[in-house]
Amino acid sequence: AGLSDDELISIGRDVGITASTFQADVESGKYHEWVEFVTAKADERGVRGTPTVYVNGKQVVNTAQALTSAVDAA
Repeated sequence: AGLSDDELISIGRDVGITASTFQADVESGKYHEWVEFVTAKADERGVRGTPTVYVNGKQVVNTAQALTSAVDAA
């Protein structure tokens, strides 16, 4: 389910990804395991939308001040 490899590659080009390895990495499935891992982690934490940010395992409110404070404290 989701976008096809061709759609992902096209979107990558549209947003400025110019690395010559990008298309090969998408087509080979190089990051499939990583995507499955982070999707499972998000599901475990109850994440239902983006952006959702965690710093040191704690969810942070999505404001510049809150993010800066959390990163500085980390």
